[in-house]
Amino acid sequence: MTIYIVAEKIVNNIKCKIMIKLCKIKNNLYSAEIKDINEIQDFIIFAWKEFFHNQTKEKIISKRKDLQKITKFYKNRNGNFWYLKKDNIIIATIAVHEILFKKKKVGFLRRFIVNKNYRNKGFGSEMLKFVENYAYQKNWEYLMFGIDKNMEKSKCFYFKNGYKEFYKNIPQEILDDNDAWYLKKKININTF
Repeated sequence: MTIYIVAEKIVNNIKCKIMIKLCKIKNNLYSAEIKDINEIQDFIIFAWKEFFHNQTKEKIISKRKDLQKITKFYKNRNGNFWYLKKDNIIIATIAVHEILFKKKKVGFLRRFIVNKNYRNKGFGSEMLKFVENYAYQKNWEYLMFGIDKNMEKSKCFYFKNGYKEFYKNIPQEILDDNDAWYLKKKININTF
């Protein structure tokens, strides 16, 4: 199965359907199921050790409700959690769910993690495009999220992909206990 993003775009004043092929993630992107939770949690904990050195799996999971019951948490909030496998191991995760922002439905991007050995190879960019297409299909006006300020390279990645920093009217759901940057991107036909 090849994954395509299908969108409409205005080209020379003509409404056209376009298809963007996602080559890196085809056949390897999966929607999380209950049977996958331990493997997903282990991947996330391993990846986070790069930034949060002295925390146990139990401590990290206990502070994050979405990681306790992944499938139920995201599906109950009109979203989903995906993971990417290569050579039968998880190399990346990404999740999104709906929140209200100024009385409008928007997507809250979460748990976007790429194993450091697979960064700068196009996997993350394609996963982000996949989720942006998902947000477009849901008619969400924005994708938004917060990232820890110690993740400078991540911030550059998001800026390169059209995300902008914002400081005002931050939805309660995305406020973080840590010192964080808050980013958002308007989702529309020109996103693709």
